[in-house]
Amino acid sequence: MKYFIIFMLPLSIYSQHIEGIVYDNNTSVKHLKIANLNKQIQTYTDHNGAFKIRASVNDTLFFNSVFYDNVILKVTENHFNTISVIEVKKKINTLNKVIISSENFNTKTFTQKLNKSLNRDIKNNPHKYKQHSKYGLDFVYLAKKIFASKHKSNSKKAPYLEVKALDSLFKNDSFFTMKLLREDLNIDNPSLFLDYCETKKINTNLLSEDSKLKLLDIFVAYSKEFIKLTSLTPEN
Repeated sequence: MKYFIIFMLPLSIYSQHIEGIVYDNNTSVKHLKIANLNKQIQTYTDHNGAFKIRASVNDTLFFNSVFYDNVILKVTENHFNTISVIEVKKKINTLNKVIISSENFNTKTFTQKLNKSLNRDIKNNPHKYKQHSKYGLDFVYLAKKIFASKHKSNSKKAPYLEVKALDSLFKNDSFFTMKLLREDLNIDNPSLFLDYCETKKINTNLLSEDSKLKLLDIFVAYSKEFIKLTSLTPEN
């Protein structure tokens, strides 16, 4: 009587894991998505830029991030025998043209307002002023100082929420909480989502109590965009 021995070959022979690290031109890249398009699975790089994902020969890996250009990698046998190093390039943002039209400048009105403002300030603060000519106050000098002051105040850039501020908000605020992120906004990767929100340049003025509902609407909109960008099923 003949016996046949059947060996059950493990799945790992056909499907193994690829390990690697992702860099840009400066450092390793964290929270970048790697998707296996053939197996419909995905993972993310850790804080050191390292990743591990299940794959087979001829599978296609898709490296995707809102901050970097996409990279496509065709898996070969060599990828299973070494640590793969993937280089990504930062995206270059193209800003739309903004046309700024100034209001009509009324010289007479401006002069009247300037004189009133100067006379009021001279009366209240005489010690601040000194004569710049034998004829009295140098109004050209004063006007230049005022224009310089106005230009300096108008040139200040509006501050935007960075990742640290966003992280602190969701960890310490009683309304914007991590529970809201995960359960109400359906965010599985809060850290990556906050990185995404930073690129949207949310004004810090929205942190005020009166602007909470407006800020919530913004997070709801960005969460929907974010979920669309990370729509593949995560690897188990």
